Amino acid sequence: MNFLVAMPRETDTSLFTSRVSQGLFLIVCLVGLVLNILVFLQNYQNFSDRRKQEYDDEATRAEAMTSNRHDFIFSTFINLIILVIFVFLIVKFTILLLGF
Repeated sequence: MNFLVAMPRETDTSLFTSRVSQGLFLIVCLVGLVLNILVFLQNYQNFSDRRKQEYDDEATRAEAMTSNRHDFIFSTFINLIILVIFVFLIVKFTILLLGF
């Protein structure tokens, strides 16, 4: 015995809703990308400020510089991963939105 399953057809309203949700998600990705860039710039400013800071002795300065450098490299690596994800999502949803 075969059962027929009723599949809803794509209507103009569902297509519009799909395009609107894709557009909104694209806007959210763009805002996230801008915020990620702002976080990177703030981390770089903190790195520069901590590099200019004066220390009592050379051993403390060397330890602080190493820690500062590691913190900056780690935050830059995380920002780069997030940047790649946002760029991928932006490109993917732009292509979907334009319908290529």
